[in-house]
Amino acid sequence: MSKRIIRLSLTLLCLPILVACQSQTAPAQPSPSVQPSASPTPMPSSQPTASPIPSSTPSPTPVPSLEPTPQITAAPQNLLAGLRLEAQKTYLDYYGQISQLKPIFLDARGQVLSTDYPIEWTSSSPSLLSVTAQGLVKALVSYGYATITARVPGTQLSASTLITVQGSGGGGGGGGSSTPSVPGNSPPQIISLTSSASTVLGARSIVKIQALAQDADDTLTNASYNWSCSPAATCGSFSQTDGTSTYWTSASTAGDQTITLKVSDGKAETQQSLTISVNIGTVNVSIN
Repeated sequence: MSKRIIRLSLTLLCLPILVACQSQTAPAQPSPSVQPSASPTPMPSSQPTASPIPSSTPSPTPVPSLEPTPQITAAPQNLLAGLRLEAQKTYLDYYGQISQLKPIFLDARGQVLSTDYPIEWTSSSPSLLSVTAQGLVKALVSYGYATITARVPGTQLSASTLITVQGSGGGGGGGGSSTPSVPGNSPPQIISLTSSASTVLGARSIVKIQALAQDADDTLTNASYNWSCSPAATCGSFSQTDGTSTYWTSASTAGDQTITLKVSDGKAETQQSLTISVNIGTVNVSIN
């Protein structure tokens, strides 16, 4: 009996010690209530805000392609880009008649500009038709024509128009002239008349002469051209007297020879002349 009492007493005495030892040696078990707080729940909500990738994906390249280039290269409407002429009359009926020319300034789109620009006026035959600084053309002959040209200084812009005089009264002049024409018919126009030499030395010198002519409403043929010279006694000779070009051979007489070209469309005739000087005293020698 006493032994049981002793064992029971020992057991009671050792029980607190065993409990204390077990609490020190056994691993601490996490409380179930702590687990939710230990896991980082706010992380999923922070991931979208921290990633800038979705906002940087749009490409800027399609933006310039949406802007049409013609709008960028279109010329301003107030920029001078063209010039044309309006004539009060292109056919004058008598000596001394006038015609007013008006320049029309255009932009790159062909629209008329309200701004005026300075103009330089010239006449291809001022002895036949003159033009003032204001674009006023005056006939100085009864029959003839001239090209009137307007230019804008400092630019490449120019415009021209042909003015023809076909009437009666008054005198003629050099450069170009026309015989009376059938009403409504445009006479031929000699654009140029040139020679390979204006002075020759000795007899039997050969000069090439050629012309450029046009007709607004008729077709010119070789038969439309006729070459002649004066004075007839010392004229020399032509390789042919029709066609747009010929070879003229000088005579043995010194002096000035007048070469004349007449161009006809069968209803009107235009003529123009040039002068070749012949100097005698030198013999042309060709050595083969």
